[in-house]
Amino acid sequence: MPQQSAPQAWMKPPSRMAFIKGNLTTILIWPVGCLLLAVAIWSITLSIIQSDHEFVERNARKNASYIATSFAQHLTRLLDQADQSAIHLRLDWQQSNGQLLLDNQLGQGLFPHNGLLSATILDSKGAVITSTRNIKQGVSMAKMAYFLVQREATADHLHIDPLMSPGLFDRPTIQLSRRLQDASGAFNGVIVISVEPAYFTAFFDSASLGQADLLAVTDKQGTMRGSRIGNTLYPSDSPAIRHMPLRTPVQRGVIKAADSTVFADGETRYLAWQALSAYPFVTLIGLSEQQLLAPYVATWDTYRQGAISASAFLLALSLIGIIMSARMAQRHYQSEEVKRTYRIATEGGNEGFYMLRAIFDTEQHLVDFLIEDCNERGALLIGKLREHLIGSRFTEHTDGIPQKIWFSVFHKAMQNGFYEDEFEVVDDSPLRGTWLHRRLVRADTGLAMTLRDISAVKNHNNELSRVANEDALTALPSRHWLTGFLPAAIERNAKAGSMLALLFVDLDGFKSVNDTLGHAAGDELLQQAAKRLQSVLRPGDHVVRLGGDEFTAILEPIMSENDATRVAVRIVEAFNRPFTLSQGIKSVGTSVGISLFPRDGNESDALLRNADTAMYRAKSEGKNQYRMYEKDGAH
Repeated sequence: MPQQSAPQAWMKPPSRMAFIKGNLTTILIWPVGCLLLAVAIWSITLSIIQSDHEFVERNARKNASYIATSFAQHLTRLLDQADQSAIHLRLDWQQSNGQLLLDNQLGQGLFPHNGLLSATILDSKGAVITSTRNIKQGVSMAKMAYFLVQREATADHLHIDPLMSPGLFDRPTIQLSRRLQDASGAFNGVIVISVEPAYFTAFFDSASLGQADLLAVTDKQGTMRGSRIGNTLYPSDSPAIRHMPLRTPVQRGVIKAADSTVFADGETRYLAWQALSAYPFVTLIGLSEQQLLAPYVATWDTYRQGAISASAFLLALSLIGIIMSARMAQRHYQSEEVKRTYRIATEGGNEGFYMLRAIFDTEQHLVDFLIEDCNERGALLIGKLREHLIGSRFTEHTDGIPQKIWFSVFHKAMQNGFYEDEFEVVDDSPLRGTWLHRRLVRADTGLAMTLRDISAVKNHNNELSRVANEDALTALPSRHWLTGFLPAAIERNAKAGSMLALLFVDLDGFKSVNDTLGHAAGDELLQQAAKRLQSVLRPGDHVVRLGGDEFTAILEPIMSENDATRVAVRIVEAFNRPFTLSQGIKSVGTSVGISLFPRDGNESDALLRNADTAMYRAKSEGKNQYRMYEKDGAH
């Protein structure tokens, strides 16, 4: 029987382990590559989320500080008004020979009808003479701190009682007082303005503060004078801030208060404070972290879902790579899954997404782009349906769009591989929105472009800039605007070798208008004065309100001193005409001081100081005239 030979080694199928060892690199390249890519995706996602969190925190601190400052300015105006009410009542009391009835003042609008601000007149023994509210029977104020202070005072001044007590009324109030004197100057009683804590916190505005945001007022020793969270007012014996986290009484600041014992509701807030310069109070604004981070949490969920989807896709891709040769059908299925995931991702965002393929002529010159794909948001930004955009050329949708500018952008993106900018939409453009963010990335022979509407952000930033640089009363540029404009104007004229004039304008007799007709009439006069100043300036010149009744005008460029003096003469002559106010006709003049660049100074502070010196010279020499600055003091 013939002997059978053993099977040849090459005829044996390799074992599974041997196959894996032989193709280990090919097998592992897919899972390792996908793992590295997943790590990169999660790293980028977490980095974006962290960046968003830091952005929210920076904005929260900035907004809290800004609102606290605004609140401080508002509270200063409220206290000014309360003090003016006391002065006005004292004048009425003296003119009525002590016969004034404060009940009548309510009908004249001197005090709000909500009862948050009330007035009481005490005689020299502390007994109540008259009040805008019902007083507790048998009350004597002779031992109250503010009564004793005013009785012992040697001069008229506003006194704010550092203690809150029921005093005149059934609930704690803050007392502002001024001294009454008889014809000989002797103490004759006290005018008391009683302020409810809710009066301080009436600044709450739902447009800038949410229902979880805090607003409070303390004195400079940290005693709470009024507090609220959203629409909820907190009593003085149980304030919204239970434990003050401020260690050092600095003028202003902002911290993150994360201790659950700080606030009554236990929330974490960004707490900003601003001390009033004229009164012994500090305003506090607490922006709720939970409320501020609500959009951030939603963004995190979006990013997380995207990262999870991307990780799932990579896992599927790695499995497809491992068994690609044996399971082509599954590979095709996974490819379709990728497309669906891509569509969900692009449609779920707020950016317009476009895939553009470059079209070249026979000489390989770029002539147009074919819109191969876009999402619904992208179609909405152009104002057309998605099915009408896909497969069309870009130039078919450029009515009102400057083609040269867009194609210049496309050329840069094709050459550099990337381009990103923000641009303002022209009036007749088919694009929706006022400002758009544009980002282009080159992909093979085409571009991937995204458009995002940033109009709201731009409008918000422009409004913040306007508020910071515009005087609220006259709509003129403010002192803050001047600090940025004047140095640039000096540098501009220095380079051009030209002169610049600074005119310091002060109204003569403005105080008497405020004293006789009140602040409303004074404000009306200032508004008319601003328009009158603008009317006599040259085109291109600027007038700024520094504060109070002080203005400054910047003339640039000028050829000689005469250019400045002619404008000063026009200003003085313009104010020779009386002002027609709601409460009557009033006349005020102007004193104008002039300094010249570069003759009188090379810096903003020097020019302002010298113009102010010249203005005071004009006042001291008779008012209603102008004077040039002279270093030696000569006229």
